[in-house]
Amino acid sequence: MKLNKVIALIRTESIPEVNIVLRKALRTDLGQLNRMKRNALQSEGTVSKLERKYRIVEKGIDVVHEEVQQRLVAIGAKLERYDNRTEQYRQNRLFESNQKKLFEELDGVERETVVPDAEESTRFWSDIWDKPIGGYKTTYIEVTKLKKQVRKLPNWKSPEPDGVQGYWIKNLSNLHGSIVHQLDRCLQENHVPVWMVTGKTVLCERIGERKRSQGRRDGGCGGILAEELYEHLEQANILPWEQKGYRKGSRGTKDQLLIDKMTMRNCKKRLTSLAVAWIAYSKAYDKVLHTIDSRAVSIVRYGAGIIKWTKNELEELDRKTRELMTIYGAHHPKADVDRLYLNKCDGGRGLIGGEDCVQAEVNSLDKYLGASEENMLKEVSLSSTLENNK
Repeated sequence: MKLNKVIALIRTESIPEVNIVLRKALRTDLGQLNRMKRNALQSEGTVSKLERKYRIVEKGIDVVHEEVQQRLVAIGAKLERYDNRTEQYRQNRLFESNQKKLFEELDGVERETVVPDAEESTRFWSDIWDKPIGGYKTTYIEVTKLKKQVRKLPNWKSPEPDGVQGYWIKNLSNLHGSIVHQLDRCLQENHVPVWMVTGKTVLCERIGERKRSQGRRDGGCGGILAEELYEHLEQANILPWEQKGYRKGSRGTKDQLLIDKMTMRNCKKRLTSLAVAWIAYSKAYDKVLHTIDSRAVSIVRYGAGIIKWTKNELEELDRKTRELMTIYGAHHPKADVDRLYLNKCDGGRGLIGGEDCVQAEVNSLDKYLGASEENMLKEVSLSSTLENNK
């Protein structure tokens, strides 16, 4: 290949494209060199070209053949590193935008994309929401409730169809009274302007019910009304204590794991048989992304307080972390290790060590269990079920 052609490729194409072209040319030359070694290359012009290009008379055919092979291996390794790095960048961006899709890709799961029927979905939800229901308690929205909800709005996120960003709704507090008046009017007149309910509605499919509109849930709900409903359910003691997923301030799965661990440890200590029954198992997990669970179990903080970590295991974890940081250029091999774990405000790097991570989570769980009013969690707190609790 001529030098000016390579320079033109470098100017117009990316480096991987140049390497691909070079690899193709080297493969061609390697094939011709193989034929030349066997005295099977008949073209005198090709022989003369190879001799001038690789100085075969000076180096020898065997040395030139080995050099071309090594160059091919080097270019192949460079292209492989580039492909791996490109894939890593793509996965990092996908993790930020769509974690579920990334984990499905890693597990090789291909999901069928089902587009719901618009008319069927509209008909199904109209049968539910368009029918008037009597006997309910009248709810009035107050300014304090509105202020509590608008604090949760992100400041500069893309605005809703009204075009007003969250920053202005938060800080133009003189308008909160007018907003409350308009919302109360919508509730009392049972009429909402079309622009207020215009937006994106996410229909979340249930397992096994992909083609039915009944198998999808409406993702939209007003924050203030949701707060009122939750307070009503709490005051009426309607929420079952064993359901943790929608309880505020609950640790969810960790609560259940700690209760299970306490029960199993108690039975083992007293040599008592234990019978376990699962009720609506698939229903309980139909909204859980199991690919995330399978990876979350390996995270130190997730298992802290439930899994007993030894000091040697945590030290080995920190050592492996520093080794990977050194390999990828994030930590100099001769840099001070203690500074790596100092807070950034103290001049450190702010990395959280394995032992500190476990102990912080255990302390948080211990405080959570001590303040809980639930009977089973009180028993967990008294039974010293937490691991690594100092």
